Amino acid sequence: MEKNKSYVAHAATDVYDQDGCLLLAKGKPVTESLLKLLAKRNIDIKMIISEETEGKNNNEKNLEKTLNENVQEFLLKIKGIDQFFYKKVPELIEKIMINIRENHYFNILLNILCDRIKWVYSHSINVSLLSSFIGYKLCLSENDVEKIAIGSLFHDIGQILIPSEILNKSSALTKNECEIIKMHPHLGFD
Repeated sequence: MEKNKSYVAHAATDVYDQDGCLLLAKGKPVTESLLKLLAKRNIDIKMIISEETEGKNNNEKNLEKTLNENVQEFLLKIKGIDQFFYKKVPELIEKIMINIRENHYFNILLNILCDRIKWVYSHSINVSLLSSFIGYKLCLSENDVEKIAIGSLFHDIGQILIPSEILNKSSALTKNECEIIKMHPHLGFD
């Protein structure tokens, strides 16, 4: 492999767990964190390594890559807890991604969030998945669960308007900085 080129790994075949449930569809990206989780569970995966193409812009690739990483980790964690939701997640994620692709405004906001403060984007994905899980447990309709999933993806969107130096500060925040961070729900609403 050439040094200055970018490469990506994809599943060469569908990947199933020991119970026969699909974990990763053929052609989906394989990340380092996913490989570690699969190794912990003694699940083998065959991959295809190829040069990264320019088909999607880097923002969209980052958005989907982070989403896929979080979803795969979430699926591995809930597998033994709730089989119904475990099987519903891929369909729900596909609906969310279609919604994001079709709504230019959603796409822009999530790209900004993913690029600027990736840890908040990852957190938002997890909140979305957990909120959906609760929605299914409450026997809400598919449509309502989808709305909850999309809405909870944006619950911290106001943080894109908080200065990076405050959000990424490694030392303790000042009282003023804490007050600025507390403004993010109002900023997101506006």
